Amino acid sequence: MIATLNIKQAVQHWLESKSRRRAFRQAVSRAYATFARQYPEWAASYFDEYFLTHDAALLLARTGQGVASPTPHALAICWSRQMTWFREETRQQLIAELTPVASDFLGWLAAELPVRETTGELLPQPAVGGSNCQSTKSNLTLKKL
Repeated sequence: MIATLNIKQAVQHWLESKSRRRAFRQAVSRAYATFARQYPEWAASYFDEYFLTHDAALLLARTGQGVASPTPHALAICWSRQMTWFREETRQQLIAELTPVASDFLGWLAAELPVRETTGELLPQPAVGGSNCQSTKSNLTLKKL
């Protein structure tokens, strides 16, 4: 009986987490659609859905979890790490230009999340398992959640 209950709980937890991940990916997708319409030049400059669901996934997963939400500057830095820069000045300039744009994206994402949370379906989860935008300390913090 206990083993059956544990298996049932494990399956239920797996289904719920899969549903939350799907809901989070959908929220990112909807926020990105708005972003791409508003900022097509940035969408064409690798601030795209792939970046958001892969490189920035763990950073974005902190949104709405009661821990420090990602900052626009952190998201801009994450974006910059996709590329090799020959001039640090260029990288810093683009981070400065992207930061207010990233703020808009995070606002649209935050607006999408509560809509799903009211259904009881969403607690944000990373869309994929890894990210090159997190420090070791941040990764450890996320693993504890």
